[in-house]
Amino acid sequence: MLATILQLLLSVSQTRNVSAFCAGTCCCGPNARGITASGAKARYGTIAAPRNIPFGTRMYVPGYGMGVVEDRGGAIKGNKLDVFFPDEPGKLGSGHQKALHWGRRRLRVQFGSRNGYCPKISATKPQPKSRVTAIRRGPK
Repeated sequence: MLATILQLLLSVSQTRNVSAFCAGTCCCGPNARGITASGAKARYGTIAAPRNIPFGTRMYVPGYGMGVVEDRGGAIKGNKLDVFFPDEPGKLGSGHQKALHWGRRRLRVQFGSRNGYCPKISATKPQPKSRVTAIRRGPK
């Protein structure tokens, strides 16, 4: 855990639009089973991200905590992320209430790595263009 936190401190951060979801049919459609696109069971810490971020990528979402990309979503494109809220034991629908309470937030998310992967910082912040200068090689 400490190694993961240190890795995130030295990682890339990007501003993302973060919303929330639960495992119910209200958030995931009529065929919801609580299984993610990667095949894992959805749990606290499951994050849905666009296809350009591979499964297994770790990240820290302020106000939510550590998470791992294990899911995709039809509306998850560009700079969007979805964080998962499970139901509490014996309280059916509590995950949905937490997801509604979370709402949508624009947050600076810390990306860790998965086998050396870190998203390009240019996705949210344009890099300055390099200047190419001609070198004169003497009189012609």
